[in-house]
Amino acid sequence: PGSTFKLVSATAALAEHVITPHTTLVDKGPIYLPNFFFPDDPTQAQEFVSWNHKLNIYHGVMTIVEGLGLSNDIFFYYLGGGYPDFMVGLGSERMAKWMRLFGFGELTGVDLPGEVRAFVPDEQWKRLTKAETWTTGDSYNMSIGQGDVLGTPMQVLVSTAAVANG
Repeated sequence: PGSTFKLVSATAALAEHVITPHTTLVDKGPIYLPNFFFPDDPTQAQEFVSWNHKLNIYHGVMTIVEGLGLSNDIFFYYLGGGYPDFMVGLGSERMAKWMRLFGFGELTGVDLPGEVRAFVPDEQWKRLTKAETWTTGDSYNMSIGQGDVLGTPMQVLVSTAAVANG
């Protein structure tokens, strides 16, 4: 679902008290996630960028309103996965919980033939399906609706309507 999914991440972060409406986060360029096994070696860090960095645009200080309005990936990486010694993000289990609350992973019940359900990725799914452990990078990707996050057009519509209808 890509950036349309950021509504789910934003709602989850506010509801789970990861942030408040007044919390500010900063996009000053790519963030470098330290390697779990070599945290003191910056050459081992994984780079995470936002779409705007390709245009040499850095959005600076943002609240959730600006983060959503600018669709800033850096803002949502922090919400989803946090950052060492800075903040704790939602993590996989709380994000999966909110995906399910927004109807992802279930049929919408709309009377359309052939509707399918897209699954909700979480730590157990990744361990059983890919024989890998969940990483902070997975949470970053999930927070912006990428990586293993899937959704049907109807699920995206229903989740967007939930926010639009309050």
